[in-house]
Amino acid sequence: MPELVRKQGTAREKLETIWRLMAVSRNGMQTRVAGDLADAWYSRRQKPSLPVDDPRNAARRLDRCLNGETAFPLDLAMDFIEVLPEPY
Repeated sequence: MPELVRKQGTAREKLETIWRLMAVSRNGMQTRVAGDLADAWYSRRQKPSLPVDDPRNAARRLDRCLNGETAFPLDLAMDFIEVLPEPY
């Protein structure tokens, strides 16, 4: 994570940076995390809804949440943190 984001970034910026770092590895980690998050979020029945049947669409929706295009509720952020793999 860039030092400037680590020290001065908002929580949303830090989560977005982690999300972007997962994309660099190109091993499908974003899709797996988005699928796990969609499963965890589905039981809450809150907006934004994440597609449970297609992790790629869930990843796209999560990407829009993280870059500020759509709402990113605190509960969703907490679930996102819980489903992150160990190195993050």
